[in-house]
Amino acid sequence: MDGEKTKEPEVLMHFTTLESLFRMFEWGGIPLYDASHWDDLVDRSFFEKGCELWGAKRYGVMCFMDCIDRTKKKSEKDSSKYDDDAGTIVMRRETYAHWSRYAGAKNTPQSFDVLKSGIRIDFKKEWLQEWSRRKKNVILDEVKYLPLTKMKKLRRHKELVLAKRYAYEWENETRLVIRNQTKFKKERQQELSRSGVKAFIEVRNWNEAVQQIVFSPFIKPCNLPNRIPCVACVRTFAKECLIHYCERQGLANGTRKEMSGLLDVFLKSGNSYRSGVLDHKSLLESVKRVEKQACPFGKELECWRFLEDKQ
Repeated sequence: MDGEKTKEPEVLMHFTTLESLFRMFEWGGIPLYDASHWDDLVDRSFFEKGCELWGAKRYGVMCFMDCIDRTKKKSEKDSSKYDDDAGTIVMRRETYAHWSRYAGAKNTPQSFDVLKSGIRIDFKKEWLQEWSRRKKNVILDEVKYLPLTKMKKLRRHKELVLAKRYAYEWENETRLVIRNQTKFKKERQQELSRSGVKAFIEVRNWNEAVQQIVFSPFIKPCNLPNRIPCVACVRTFAKECLIHYCERQGLANGTRKEMSGLLDVFLKSGNSYRSGVLDHKSLLESVKRVEKQACPFGKELECWRFLEDKQ
């Protein structure tokens, strides 16, 4: 209706790499791992203590950034807020820190691998919530940010699993934790276990689960460092990366065709783009100096690289 505000769909944003996305397509679902790879030992220790109290002999966890920040007060200024039945809601955008910390930014020119290029998968919040409601032994909830002194006083398992130091409030994190899942997708049970997967969510229809795919702002053409890549360039890049992934994995033609079809659904629907979080003058100045680097697997991608921040 005219004059009526259109609400943006609520999504949970997961920052990862193209390789992880292709692995999800290949496996037919979402793999969850344990916290052994977390580099914040304080966060990890509180989380694992909570899992222990929960009786989790094994667990899988996935972290998201919630697009909604319900902690804001009405008096706070934000141009993207709107009112709903629950009160003022503030739409949150990703930051430079999200991309550099969680989406493959450690992939420097010295260790260049295009499959480590960052992406953001926007999972539909309603779909994840509905899946969680149908399952036992699942926690899907917002992280609570607290001073360390208060975190030390927590005793309940869910409080510990969802606790994080106040300094990380900018992450606006939601966590999905699954405990004691022993059966995965039947035909891939052994493969998933060998890959370190601790829990698994089977996805039968990716359109129902995923709203869109957003590409890293660090993806840039080497010969035109100050030009923002067009949508067509980014989509070509993704398709070439998928070909490389399939060749490296030695996948059968049928699997390749199926994965290519899945990727095309998102690339052609308009639900994919490159993040513009760096696209303003002051930040573009920091990436002026770009050295050309040969593509590790073919001439098609010679103009692409993953930029290291120059600030």
